[in-house]
Amino acid sequence: MNNTENEKPISRTNYDHLARKERIKSLKLLKEHNARVQEIMDFLKDHRVTTMYVLDEINRIKRDHQVKDELREMVTYLERPEREADKELVLSLFSVMKKERQEQNFDVFKKRPNSGIINIIKDPFNDGVVK
Repeated sequence: MNNTENEKPISRTNYDHLARKERIKSLKLLKEHNARVQEIMDFLKDHRVTTMYVLDEINRIKRDHQVKDELREMVTYLERPEREADKELVLSLFSVMKKERQEQNFDVFKKRPNSGIINIIKDPFNDGVVK
């Protein structure tokens, strides 16, 4: 064996003790992880919209291979204290755009129907009533 003066060989008893401590630590971490997963699952069972959002985010991360997309990076950028003026400008422009969209009353019944998009199937056995 190649031992220096400062290094002492670990006896078999100490080695077993260290391995046991590591196993206990990993089991404790596994219990904590399982408790967190169960808590999340209980929450998601009662909150459908949140569940769909989380699923969409997971799929986006898998597809794009990035946790933050451009919109989230912009929000992170604007949340910095030195960017307070930029944040106020963006929020004021957004509120103006929102007001303009609300002022434009979109009435579906005033629009002409596009018969090329709508495919009407009539039931020949029920006096031509649409299915």
